[in-house]
Amino acid sequence: MRQPSRRSVLKASVVTLGAIGAGIPLGGPAFAADYNPAPRDPEFPDVEGMRGDRRANELWYTYENVFQYQATPEIIDAYTAIGAVAGGSPEQLYPLYQEHRRAGTYPDGFIAQMAPAKDALEYISRLQLDIYDRFYRHDRNGLTAAFVWFGEGVLFDPRMPYGSRTHMMNVKPGEPPQNWHAWHPIIRATVFLGIDVTRWIELNRLVGIGWTIQSITKPRAGADNPYLDKESVHNVVKTWRHMSPEKMDDMFDNFPYPPGIS
Repeated sequence: MRQPSRRSVLKASVVTLGAIGAGIPLGGPAFAADYNPAPRDPEFPDVEGMRGDRRANELWYTYENVFQYQATPEIIDAYTAIGAVAGGSPEQLYPLYQEHRRAGTYPDGFIAQMAPAKDALEYISRLQLDIYDRFYRHDRNGLTAAFVWFGEGVLFDPRMPYGSRTHMMNVKPGEPPQNWHAWHPIIRATVFLGIDVTRWIELNRLVGIGWTIQSITKPRAGADNPYLDKESVHNVVKTWRHMSPEKMDDMFDNFPYPPGIS
């Protein structure tokens, strides 16, 4: 099997695998009406030109540097191992997941195919947990808000390379985002393989929140994107915050948007 290049693996993996360690329990939906972005944080220096919440920007900035721009050989090896079970690239994980869903071999066949990547999933998850806990260990609503803002595309960070200065799910021009759907099978494999099950289930809800928010707002990279109104955010969080894994499977069978959104 041809091994993917370092560049292609990073491009596919950085958003596919980036948040799998973030599974801190969601707070009640009231946070959406009360939790406002803080442009300054005493723990971090001011950055001229930055927009959006300071801590959330630092979270995603740290994540992207660790897992993309300064990725170690060990991280690249883990990405390669995870992609290999799907035919050579993490981008193929959602089609693999869909095949098992359609064929009636889910979850057993899916678990069997993902099992060789268990060590890689555990390694990546440990690194991710370290980062997410560094910024939001004692602030579960703040972590949820960080995913809301990521979905809204309101975190602008001038420290990032040109073209990547908005922390958001990457999209190709004229196309909807696709990598929310790559996150879901990664999380399901992680859960089925017994890796921090409770946290991964909670994370899946965060991914669903981010996907729904971005599907509604359709932000543009580099733009001064508006925040979604708080009532709508409240409703999205309320919809996902107790959703079962089986229901989330049903939700992510919809592509590219959740039911009722176009």
